[in-house]
Amino acid sequence: MATAGDLARAAAGACGEAFAQSEAKGPALGSYVRRPFFVRCDPEAPLADGRPAEARLNCARPGLAFAHGSVAAVFGGSDALCAELLASLMPLGLDLRLPEGFAATAALAARYGCRVLGLCLPSVSLEHSLDAASRVDLMLVDQEAARALDEAGWTSLLRALTRVQCAVLAIAGIGGEPLSLPEPPAPAAGRPRLRLVHIRIFPWEAAAGRPLPSELGDLFAREVCQGTLSRVDWRPAGTVRLLAQPLVDDADASPFVMPAAPAETDGEDVRATGMILKTRALLSADGEPCLGQGPRLPHARTALPHFAWLRVQMEAASLHLPWLAPAVLADLRVMQADGLGEGHAGERSGRAGMARGLVREACASTWAGPWMLYRGAFVRPLRGRVRLRGLSASGRRTGRWTDMSTGIVFMGAPAAERELAPLWDAGLKPASGRELDCAEWYRRQGIGQDLQLLSRVSVGPGGILEADLVRRNVVALEGARSYHVWLAAVEGMLQGAAMAFDFAPPRVQGPFSLSKIGVVLLGRPPCGWPLRLAVKRIWDAQGVVHCDAQAIDPQGGCVACATNIEFDGARSAVPADADGL
Repeated sequence: MATAGDLARAAAGACGEAFAQSEAKGPALGSYVRRPFFVRCDPEAPLADGRPAEARLNCARPGLAFAHGSVAAVFGGSDALCAELLASLMPLGLDLRLPEGFAATAALAARYGCRVLGLCLPSVSLEHSLDAASRVDLMLVDQEAARALDEAGWTSLLRALTRVQCAVLAIAGIGGEPLSLPEPPAPAAGRPRLRLVHIRIFPWEAAAGRPLPSELGDLFAREVCQGTLSRVDWRPAGTVRLLAQPLVDDADASPFVMPAAPAETDGEDVRATGMILKTRALLSADGEPCLGQGPRLPHARTALPHFAWLRVQMEAASLHLPWLAPAVLADLRVMQADGLGEGHAGERSGRAGMARGLVREACASTWAGPWMLYRGAFVRPLRGRVRLRGLSASGRRTGRWTDMSTGIVFMGAPAAERELAPLWDAGLKPASGRELDCAEWYRRQGIGQDLQLLSRVSVGPGGILEADLVRRNVVALEGARSYHVWLAAVEGMLQGAAMAFDFAPPRVQGPFSLSKIGVVLLGRPPCGWPLRLAVKRIWDAQGVVHCDAQAIDPQGGCVACATNIEFDGARSAVPADADGL
């Protein structure tokens, strides 16, 4: 008779067995282990207990950005390995210069809509392979071809890379000895310095199976866009001393979300797979006054603004796939949770609250999915969950975690490349209804000045609420990600829908609470301010109200639009808490 442990060992394979026997704190066999995953190591770092140690990577800082029309050139090596390494960059619309015979890479490029150009004749050497090219952003070279270069060859190659304004020369291969890389030449004025990186991939055991198809592509994209080392090894997890958290905690570049070890969050260890990332956020009304200016709740507390959960989820997704940008938010579901007094029935509310002097701790988990085609563009879905640590009646942290929101962030091309059409043209015309007193509405709700996003509010024919969305940087800092505009737009849409409940009451009886947002499409950054916001009520029956909304910039460009915003008028105010394990 086979036990559950025997079956788990058979499913995990030799690599999973080695991982379980390592000193790293990993999950039990069969828990999250799907296939072996690679770990990034610094070959120049000292060994840890006779094994290579995992190297941290800073994904919070803005790195090298690839976009539609960026050029990647390949010289030598394996066609299959080249296709895997470039698989996570091709969907951005690269132009590829490939050697003859790279059929697998060319087929994958055609699938993702990339242009394939010839690189050079097979008889041409590496140092002269770019003679016919005018621009190359990334060059991928087989390590054996690079090893054959002499000093004169390196000089010629570096001169050619400087001429075509190349940003990264990546030399990759299976195993082998480290290469001695030359010092890159000084860059021209206004150009970044050429980075040379040698990537050695150490083979996995055949009995353990292959890693996920997208893993090598993700590792390569992170390395060329965010890495700083000149030599990097990718080794199977079972042969490496793992870190609890592989990312650098850079507070200056990522002030809202920080990488966190599972033990620092909800005790769930996910290092058995490379496709899950755990992050942590600290929410404080003292650190961010706008978090304490939401609608009033009982017992001298205020409700956390909805953008707080959305911001955590979007920044966690950006840390997970830093070379991509948020493009679509889908299936966003907001759970109601207890507030300050988890153990005190008189202090329970239907929405998480903030109080001065307290810090609420949130944990975000993101699961990366494969590339998919959505609305004519290639995107990567990142399913996320945000949980909030409970507090006792005296304000102390407890061991219980409550689900606050779930959803999918689709990551894709930079925002500048996206063109978004308005849902309807109401937001482009002058307001047709009577202007309403939104200042009095904000006062009744107890919403502070920093979160008063709407002005010139009116309700026109068909129950469409229109308003100006003013610029409030407190909603999110204008950092490297630059998604503060979208957060403000979504928060303004929810405020507009709430105003419509008072100014044009629906047939459904309140009080109303946000249940979910079906899809939020994120367009280009606005050309100016204020944005013109419009909220249309679509469905009003059976205890549910559905709305659509959009935000338009002064030139008529759609910055964001949301469909199927659902408010429920019959939800329980005190749901059951979720367990933290």
